Amino acid sequence: MRITSRMLMQNMLNNLSRNNQRLAHVSQQLATGKRINKPSDDPGDVVRSLRVRTEVNEIKQYRKNIDTARSILEYSDELLDKIGHAIHRAMELSVQALNDTYDGSQRKMMAKEVNGILEDMLINSNSTFANRYIFAGTYTEPPFEAVRDGGLITEIIFHGNQDPKPFEMGIGQTMDTGMKGEDIFNPVFQGLMSLRDGLNSGDRNAIEEGYTDVKKAFENLLMERAALGARLNQLELTSERMAAAEFNLIRLQIEVEDVDMYEAVMKLKDIEALHQASLNVTARIIQPTLVDYLR
Repeated sequence: MRITSRMLMQNMLNNLSRNNQRLAHVSQQLATGKRINKPSDDPGDVVRSLRVRTEVNEIKQYRKNIDTARSILEYSDELLDKIGHAIHRAMELSVQALNDTYDGSQRKMMAKEVNGILEDMLINSNSTFANRYIFAGTYTEPPFEAVRDGGLITEIIFHGNQDPKPFEMGIGQTMDTGMKGEDIFNPVFQGLMSLRDGLNSGDRNAIEEGYTDVKKAFENLLMERAALGARLNQLELTSERMAAAEFNLIRLQIEVEDVDMYEAVMKLKDIEALHQASLNVTARIIQPTLVDYLR
């Protein structure tokens, strides 16, 4: 087969074009910092990269859910702590009232303070966080309503429910952020009303009965706080696990997607040297034309 000058020149131009493409490819990698800039760069790793990105996004959402759930439970714990202090104060008043040194008028003053605690408990029972009622279950209105007689609370009706309010923390893993309002507050309300009425009547047996009811409500509250603390601990462990998983996935994503800058720079220098050599060889191989002789 006869090799013509035209064929030789075309072959050299094709080689130069390929070198230019390689230069452009490596230059783009260095400019973007990414090894994969389009699917054709590495189809296998493109699929792998998409899977890793999906997992990273899922974990980020799980971590947001965990943060939200933690905020709700921490606020609930603060409320229960406040309620516990108020109940403890009512217990102190009942113990004082059982002392014979206090007369009827002093016990009535104590009854007013207990009634104030009861009113405060009603407000706390209808507390909200992020426009959601903490102790209502999935009910969207104030869960507790007071029935009054002459201004005094005689009954408190629970309209809510105790359905769970789960947050997804991982694949197949949820955390209930709901608080069982009826179980928590009904003993508190009954105990405080019983103690208030006993103090107003001055009847020692009624005061003792009220004290017993309030003490049971306090013990029940402690159990609820212990269960809440266990949920917070579980959230913390899950959060740490998700943070570690996200870190490892992001590191894997970098390994798959990002370019090795040192390797890319060395490759660029090699291609530039090869390209320059090709240009020199091409210039020497191309034969002089008739125009060159006429100069």
